Amino acid sequence: MTWAVWSLAPGYVGLADVANPKWLLQWLLRRTGKLTSNGGEALAHIRSTVDAPACDVQLIFAPGDARAEPRGGRFAPALSVGHSYWTPKSRGSVLIRSSDPDVPPAIRMNLLTEREDVEALVRAVQRTREIIATEPIASTVERELLPGARADIETCITNTTKTTSHPACSVAMGSEPDSPLDEKLRVRGIDNLRVADASALPEIPRANTNAPSIMIGERCADFLLAQWVSPVDDAARRHQLS
Repeated sequence: MTWAVWSLAPGYVGLADVANPKWLLQWLLRRTGKLTSNGGEALAHIRSTVDAPACDVQLIFAPGDARAEPRGGRFAPALSVGHSYWTPKSRGSVLIRSSDPDVPPAIRMNLLTEREDVEALVRAVQRTREIIATEPIASTVERELLPGARADIETCITNTTKTTSHPACSVAMGSEPDSPLDEKLRVRGIDNLRVADASALPEIPRANTNAPSIMIGERCADFLLAQWVSPVDDAARRHQLS
């Protein structure tokens, strides 16, 4: 994910004044106001190219400066748009280094090692510029802070891109012999061990990973029940549910 940031025009504040005690008081008394914000106030799913079979970029709108440090004091009025790319070609790895669980794994992000990923994010930022230049939002911004009107988009992307904080696919299930998990989420080569979270996904879904993770957990529960519940117990349970 990479961010683009604009300063707000005079008269627009966004979340810049969120540290004002009045918002804390409003939240405590009414559970309303700016402290109810989750930061990402709006989303848009777009295709980075017209040829894409489905949306491959999620735009995340935030009425604040994504570069600001939470403990940095006063915030300048700004809005930010995050560009989360769902179909990266670059591949990282998470490898076990020791049988000791206290030894952290070797994690290699390998972000933007494939040229296509950089090009997709460049197109996404360009599309966001078009959106921000359209009313009614155009009149609320003053100038582009990141990448900057005269800055090179690609350079900004290579210097600022991070993950979208939804890691997935590091213990992917599949039918190939070298796939870590089989179709029932069992770790190949190890008895009685399954993986039931986003790391089991064979590829990143074109969406946030929360709902898919819930689905994987539900399926894993079904697999365990099918393994340990006897046919008699299962029949009794189904009778109770009918």
